Amino acid sequence: MIYDNGSSGDGMDIDLQTDSASAGLTSNDPGDVDVGPNQFQNFPVPTDFVYTGPGAISRPAIVTGTLDTSPGFYRVDVCFSPTISTQGGRGRAVTLLRTLGVVVVNGPTSFSTTITVPDQIATGGISFTATSSTGNTSEISTAISTVSPLLFSNGLE
Repeated sequence: MIYDNGSSGDGMDIDLQTDSASAGLTSNDPGDVDVGPNQFQNFPVPTDFVYTGPGAISRPAIVTGTLDTSPGFYRVDVCFSPTISTQGGRGRAVTLLRTLGVVVVNGPTSFSTTITVPDQIATGGISFTATSSTGNTSEISTAISTVSPLLFSNGLE
């Protein structure tokens, strides 16, 4: 995977900024019509995460997200990280969980996929990257936590 591959010194695995003065998170923009490294490809934004079965290891779940970018076909990689970066809440692409195709026709496009979370760690998270059909890959998205909230104080009520 691409974990710990950043060279800008800001702790990001992919940093599309080219100089140290502007290194760091690149914000998404509507429609994603940019010129620059990897065309400043927008990253998918996670919107929901829910476990669909029991367990602490290899637990099934569904994760959903939205990709707002120019029309076309995109490969979305779904990644797990045992920690969420303090750098803007980004995930770290430690383990690739799934790859799926997303077709953007006009405006933000929602997607959903099943995954198996390798480990239910208190600080774990799911994040995405998007790669265009011409090979432009986004920075790693913000992460959504894999921590399953307790419905009741003792989990049994």
